[in-house]
Amino acid sequence: MDLDTALREYTDGGPPTRVTSAAVLTAGRRVRHRRRLTVATGAVAVLAATGVLIANIPGDPAPVQPSGPGWAALDPQPFCASDQQADRLTCYLQTEVSRRLPGATFHRRSTAKAGPLQVYRDGDSYTAAALVADEHGIGAIGFSVTPATSPEAIKEELCDPPVCSERTGPHGEPVTVLRAGSTRSYQHQLVNVRMYARGAVLFASATNAPGDASPPPGEAQVLEQQDVTRPDHPLSVDELVEILAGLTY
Repeated sequence: MDLDTALREYTDGGPPTRVTSAAVLTAGRRVRHRRRLTVATGAVAVLAATGVLIANIPGDPAPVQPSGPGWAALDPQPFCASDQQADRLTCYLQTEVSRRLPGATFHRRSTAKAGPLQVYRDGDSYTAAALVADEHGIGAIGFSVTPATSPEAIKEELCDPPVCSERTGPHGEPVTVLRAGSTRSYQHQLVNVRMYARGAVLFASATNAPGDASPPPGEAQVLEQQDVTRPDHPLSVDELVEILAGLTY
């Protein structure tokens, strides 16, 4: 299961473990000073496997930079010449993300079924994810498109402010934003954005803690136990909303 699949599919508990907004709220009530986010088995990649060098430095650390093969700029042009749905979505996502992250390089997530930000079919959904590195360090992003019949599909169950908030997209699309972790620099940050538009739920996610070793089956891992590899997530909420608003499904 890749990043965006784990972060967009929500249940009330039980195997397989998913990211749940309810879990965020429940943990916040149990432990007043910590907000926990459950991550699915296999949802996070082993950074060492992708050549990421991590240094734990007190205070504001130097940006974590990638090493090893597999990191490269995105090249959307081969996909833009295709009339296949997945390729057209890939063309759009890679073009828009590259425009917002000039000079960045990208790496395939170990759990993804395609290359970095290359869209593939996953059941009823189209999905894509990638690790991304720039001068600020390394983060992770994910996107998906899933057919839906109602704007209610974007609602986060039992998710109240300040964890969840509602807004609209540039054309009045209903949007739900879930934030986990902190808003402070070099603290754990994760954001999920869900938009209803054109008969589909459009999903985007970004984090500055792209993953540690995956937990054993049936066991959970919390966001705060993962290594922070950049000061904040690589794309802002506004940028994620703009990208989703332009997706044509």
